[in-house]
Amino acid sequence: MTLIYTKKLKKYIDKLSSSSKREDKITVAEIFRILDLLENKVYLLSYPYSKILSGYKYKSINLRELRIESNVPIRIFYFIKNNEVIVLFDYKIKKSRKLGDTVLNPIFQKMKNLIDEMEE
Repeated sequence: MTLIYTKKLKKYIDKLSSSSKREDKITVAEIFRILDLLENKVYLLSYPYSKILSGYKYKSINLRELRIESNVPIRIFYFIKNNEVIVLFDYKIKKSRKLGDTVLNPIFQKMKNLIDEMEE
């Protein structure tokens, strides 16, 4: 599987990686651990590491979230295209128990735009 990151997500991970804060070092280590699991066990990766977000499907492609549980819970949103490419395209620092439609609808729209661009 090939992992593709958007600039926004890469910038966030780079920012955490270059931080001198201990908490950021722990968070980035957990991000890379979960990304390694995703890359190597994509179809076996399930809750609590990954979750399909029901109700968010476009052209038979599900919106999914990687669940990073460190000192600050982070959700990295991704989709799998043609069973060969994993596109990681956005993230949210989780501040409440549940991510609602006001958060997920714009992320879903980004996913739809990326899928359409990939098909052009």
